[in-house]
Amino acid sequence: MSIAGHYGDNSLGNTGSVVSLVEGMAGWCQAVQGAAPFRQGLKAISTGFGAKVATLVKATKTQDGRIRSISVDLQRNAQNGALDRSFADLILGSYITNAKVGSVWYASMAAHADAPELAELRNRRNLAETVVVVLGQDGKWVYLLELHFAHRLSSGAGAMITSLSDTLCQTWSGRSPGIFSESLLDRQPENLNVTLAAPLLSDRNPAGLSRAEFRVCLMLTHGLSRDAVALELKISSSTLRSHLRQIYDKSECRNLNDLLRRLLLSGHQPSTSAQRTALTQKYVA
Repeated sequence: MSIAGHYGDNSLGNTGSVVSLVEGMAGWCQAVQGAAPFRQGLKAISTGFGAKVATLVKATKTQDGRIRSISVDLQRNAQNGALDRSFADLILGSYITNAKVGSVWYASMAAHADAPELAELRNRRNLAETVVVVLGQDGKWVYLLELHFAHRLSSGAGAMITSLSDTLCQTWSGRSPGIFSESLLDRQPENLNVTLAAPLLSDRNPAGLSRAEFRVCLMLTHGLSRDAVALELKISSSTLRSHLRQIYDKSECRNLNDLLRRLLLSGHQPSTSAQRTALTQKYVA
């Protein structure tokens, strides 16, 4: 059935229309292929579906449960602030690591639909439904598109999202390499996701750095070059490259410059001298 046939009188929202939906899908495709800023694509898909917030979610498939997210919040204002976290883990629960690609999940039908976090979100932002589309999986990560609506979705609107989920997934599978990491790095410090906002070298260790990886980052924040880091830590250049690859992956960085920028933006040192001393003893001694 055509888009117009699915759409009918079942508007996806006050901003929804066949034209905006087509434009939204086009904007999404351009952004995923790297022809436009990714946040612009998220805004387009949010407007097209009539959602108030669109979030791209990257969740680890390992037991540490790390979740990273990029959001475009059309409801953001001084009173609300920006929605800067994902609720996909509450909606999918344990299925988040193995959900079928292309499947569509609704907060109103989730086992954790009464979770305090979701209830608080609905009340504070006047949102009625959250929909999660499973975009894809690879060896380490699950990628999801999370849409927040200010109204309940009609059966026609739900059918529309389901019918377009395959297109969303196909375009995501052909995405430009590195667009997620680049979008994370484009954020201003005050808008960083709460999972990533903690300094890399804080006691929260948000990236899950190993002891060796922590040491490397610590040396880099002291201004040492790669050769100097290898010499200081008494490791080979190949070992250092291996550590750096792991650090880049865990911290969503593409290269050394990105890592140094991340350390600088998030604040690389613990907040107090006592914390700095404790961490140095924990990871370096």
